[in-house]
Amino acid sequence: MVTDSVLEKVRAFQSRPLQEIYTIVFLDAMFFKEKRDNQSKDVCLYNIIGINLYGKKDCLSISISETENPKYWLGVLNELKNRGVKDILICSTDGLNGF
Repeated sequence: MVTDSVLEKVRAFQSRPLQEIYTIVFLDAMFFKEKRDNQSKDVCLYNIIGINLYGKKDCLSISISETENPKYWLGVLNELKNRGVKDILICSTDGLNGF
């Protein structure tokens, strides 16, 4: 499959070290239809975009879940911490309860 050929690059992207400080981080989830085994269902794609101290935009994380919820976001944010993020000056969210 095509996706198998990029899997190693995706894993490297998802585990790469991040900078310690980001001035602004945007957290957003988008819903898409996923088709698998001739069935279609909604999936939630979690996006985290950060702007570093030099003004450079960077995609920090992309992950997929079945629904958007605060517990999953907590796991995603803990992952950023484990990858080296120590401080975020401004965090932009869409008002999900639990943030």
